[in-house]
This record gives sequence, C-alpha cells and structure tokens, in this order.
Amino acid sequence: MSNSKIDEVVKIIHKRIIEGKYVAGQRLPAERVLADELGVSRPTIRTALLRLQSDNLIDIVPRGGIFVRSHAPKVKMGGGTPKNKGPELQQVGSFIHSMRASGRDILIRYLEPSSIRPAGEEIGAKLNIPEHENILRRYRVQLVDRVHYRILDTICSPP
Repeated sequence: MSNSKIDEVVKIIHKRIIEGKYVAGQRLPAERVLADELGVSRPTIRTALLRLQSDNLIDIVPRGGIFVRSHAPKVKMGGGTPKNKGPELQQVGSFIHSMRASGRDILIRYLEPSSIRPAGEEIGAKLNIPEHENILRRYRVQLVDRVHYRILDTICSPP
C-alpha cells in the first residue's frame, strides 16, 4: 500500500471538510462507501482516517461511526472539583445548556460505563491529589439533535 494513496485520501477528505461538504458533527460515509467512491482499499481508508483523527479533524467512535470534529474552542479545566465551581467549570457546559434551553434535543451516550478507581500517578499529579485517592471517570459522546457534537472524557472526585 503506497503512502501516496493514503496521502491522497487524507487530502481529499480534508478538502471536503474545509469546503464544507462534511460539516462539524456530520457522520462520514462508511469505510466501504469511501473506499468504493475513492477507488482504494478499506485498509487505505482506515489508515487515512486514523491520520485525520490524529490531526484532530475527525472523531472515530467505536461501533458509532466517524464524525467531523467540532472546532469550537475547548476550555481546559483546572484543578477545581464539582463542589468548587469556578468560572472555568461553568463555561464548559454553557453550549449544551444553551442548546437545551432553546429546545434542542440533547442526548448523552456513554461509550464506557462510568467507573470509580484510584487516580494513579499521572492523574493524581494533574489534579494535585494522592495517587491512591479515588476518582470518577466518565467517557461519553454528546449529540445535539442527534448529530455528534463532541466526545468527553472527564475525571473528577466521586460524589
């Protein structure tokens, strides 16, 4: 499989995103359909899609599809906890809250069951907590009017 074929597919899909043929939140055609349309193999499509995901242009949701990533600015939360809601925590959900308030259909699908587990070294250091302290992890996708909006992987202190 030639890298040039993969590069071609990446350029074609990237161009379609830039030109608006595929818009933020839109589900891309299935790998099989893209492969037929572009005259390449499914492994070539798969590799190109992984490259586009690493470039933050698409999200690949296991058993859910491939979606154009929203380029809405992300807000990075600091070491605060849900009990200590600062302005950063309030900004994170403001889009979803405003969509719900305007009558849009908001759905949240969990990609993995929520789990409580020890923070570990890396997360403990980021949250400034002991690595043995328990955290709550939620991995989910948000949909607005049944269109993919974003994937969230959140970690916080358990309730």
